[in-house]
Amino acid sequence: MKVERIEKIRKLLQREISVYLHSRMNLYYIQINRVLLSPDLKRAKFLFSCLDNNDKSSDMEDFLNRNSSRIRADLFRLLKIKIVPEFIFEYDRGGYYEFVSDQGG
Repeated sequence: MKVERIEKIRKLLQREISVYLHSRMNLYYIQINRVLLSPDLKRAKFLFSCLDNNDKSSDMEDFLNRNSSRIRADLFRLLKIKIVPEFIFEYDRGGYYEFVSDQGG
């Protein structure tokens, strides 16, 4: 897949997931720092931080991953793309991440 298309979808997902979390789920303290896409666009990993309390980061990670299919379904109706990838949420611990599609994220 072309790099430009992947980058365009990555930016779209980052913007739309932020809007969704803030407006529909009232999670104003969640910030999406980075979106990592697999080359085939089947998986998207959202690295996020909690702006008000880092002690609850693992609880928020669990909550977002439990609700990822609902978030994905809602965004699928809003976005103008053919395939909406599987969503994986991970608390951003400030390290360097590289998304490898064959390792499951």
